[in-house]
Amino acid sequence: MQKFNSVDELVNTIRPVDPIYCIRPNSIKSACSWFKSNFPGEILYAVKTNPNEKVIKCIGENGINRFDVASINEIKLI
Repeated sequence: MQKFNSVDELVNTIRPVDPIYCIRPNSIKSACSWFKSNFPGEILYAVKTNPNEKVIKCIGENGINRFDVASINEIKLI
């Protein structure tokens, strides 16, 4: 996976024709931390909201390790 300092850098370097994912692991880490600190209940990530494997892995690595799945394909992603 290539890494870029900004979306502008990515677009200027790759010049994509098709849509691409821009994943910001530090933002995911911060969001997981904030949510765990501020939500007193049980936390599950709904895979259907973003089934990208790298996103799911990052969420799991940051302490959210329970998932709401609605299909066999979503189960396979976990």
